[in-house]
Amino acid sequence: MQEIFKTFRPTSSIVRKYVDYYYLDIKMDNISNEFKCFPHFNNVISLYQSHIRLESGEMVYDETAKPFQIFTPIRDKVLHVKQSGKVYRVVIVFQP
Repeated sequence: MQEIFKTFRPTSSIVRKYVDYYYLDIKMDNISNEFKCFPHFNNVISLYQSHIRLESGEMVYDETAKPFQIFTPIRDKVLHVKQSGKVYRVVIVFQP
């Protein structure tokens, strides 16, 4: 399977009232991926399959781990994210 990063907009007008967009993030051959999330005006829920979160905040793939959910509220500072191992993630970005 190839790497997938695809953004979707809700097709339902009812869902669009609450959800701005969502995206699918799959990295089968990921060793380590780091990125920054800049300040924004949306609440976000990230759903990881088979990941654990280290004390450092790093998300690490573990085939035996349960799904992991992260709620990221509106923020005014840059958030540093590091993912190690495979990534299976769905992110829901809510309307402001």
